[in-house]
Amino acid sequence: MLDRFRRSTMNTIWRIDFVDMKKEIVERRVARSKLINNRGKTTLEMIKRFKDLDSDLGCCSRSNCRFPFVASLAS
Repeated sequence: MLDRFRRSTMNTIWRIDFVDMKKEIVERRVARSKLINNRGKTTLEMIKRFKDLDSDLGCCSRSNCRFPFVASLAS
């Protein structure tokens, strides 16, 4: 009788831990996707600023550019 009670208690505890773990994984995925989306927006803003600077000031030589990644995307 006691052994059966222990087993059912352990199963319940394991299920609770498993549900908490799944919630945490989902929360991490949501946070990661928000971060990726924010990074994407930031990159797009940098490209837009670079294009604006490029058209306003005339382009520096792209080989000397301080933002080679953005320069390659903007061209």
